Amino acid sequence: MGMIDIERQKRFDYILDHIKNDTFVLKEAANTFYVTKSTISKDLKDLALMYPQIRHNGKHGNGSKWNWVEDVENGDKYSAKKTEEGYNDPTAAAVIKKIDNSIYGQFTPGDVWHVQTSNGSIEKYLVISSFVGCTTCLQIIDGTSITLNPIFHVPVSFVNKEVVDCRKMVTKPSKYFLEKDASYSVTNFDVIRRKIASLNKLDVMLEDDVKVKEKIVEKKVEVPVERIVEKVVEVPANSATSEMELALAKQKAGIYESLVWAFLTNLNGSEDNT
Repeated sequence: MGMIDIERQKRFDYILDHIKNDTFVLKEAANTFYVTKSTISKDLKDLALMYPQIRHNGKHGNGSKWNWVEDVENGDKYSAKKTEEGYNDPTAAAVIKKIDNSIYGQFTPGDVWHVQTSNGSIEKYLVISSFVGCTTCLQIIDGTSITLNPIFHVPVSFVNKEVVDCRKMVTKPSKYFLEKDASYSVTNFDVIRRKIASLNKLDVMLEDDVKVKEKIVEKKVEVPVERIVEKVVEVPANSATSEMELALAKQKAGIYESLVWAFLTNLNGSEDNT
């Protein structure tokens, strides 16, 4: 092993010890080994790939913080160390944790991040899915600078008049994700996912769709067969009720269509829009 490898291993050991003890400070590490802060930053990124327990809070400067997360909850009622019944299962937990940590990354789908591009500029991207080492995302663009098309454009901010083009998913190395935009809140993320699935002709079903179908099935099962009675009701073609329902339906459709196009027209900066 060369001298450079030995020195880097020393830095690795130092960084791991201090992160685990919650005493790590990037500047102090750089001063200790007489290297630049960018060298320590690269060490951190490489260590994060080797140790999924190392997590960063997404902030820069004084707010930057690296932590060691020993046991991460899997989002269910019990931790990964327990079965659905609540019994300890360390063997299964180790396998599950290894698989999850080797696939999924640290960025939450639906969050907006400032990302450094290949030409050095900083752009905003919406995280679609995060994997170890790379993240799939959509660039957030100014809706007033393009010709909008509701078939593939979806608004993400009414205040900033920003949209995403659901045709243009890209995958970028996670190391270029600089800082999360804490001021951003995308409330229609499921709509964007459905639009992506539709444009790519993917036969997928989101969790909300599954819940709706389950409720419908349950309702059908609860109705006793013996209580179902066929009854023919004749409704005159010129019934006032039918005409009223049809008129209301047309009115609702018209209102929805006008709202959508009014928003898109506003993004395009039409002078006719009030």
